[in-house]
Amino acid sequence: SVVLFSGIAEGIHCDYGMQGILFISAFYICRNHRIYQVLLFLLAYMGATGNQPPLCTLLAGLLILLYNGKRGKLKLKYFFYVFYPAHILALYLIQVGLGKYLLK
Repeated sequence: SVVLFSGIAEGIHCDYGMQGILFISAFYICRNHRIYQVLLFLLAYMGATGNQPPLCTLLAGLLILLYNGKRGKLKLKYFFYVFYPAHILALYLIQVGLGKYLLK
């Protein structure tokens, strides 16, 4: 199923394509072993891109290793349900506004 959905993701040009499917699969396969999760995460990155992981990807691996598996004290779930689409809308409106300004 991983190969099938990786092919579909690449075929329809969805965000992250095959790389996203590989990341999800790596995290699921090693859900009980953080070190293996990070190793598979980095291998999936290198396999999908053919490049060594940049610093930000390595830092993401470090954050995964530091995660203790427990929910944080702050309950911001609903804040992010609003924030994410709101900031995408704000960025879109800025782009439209700048487009009108720059095309004059």
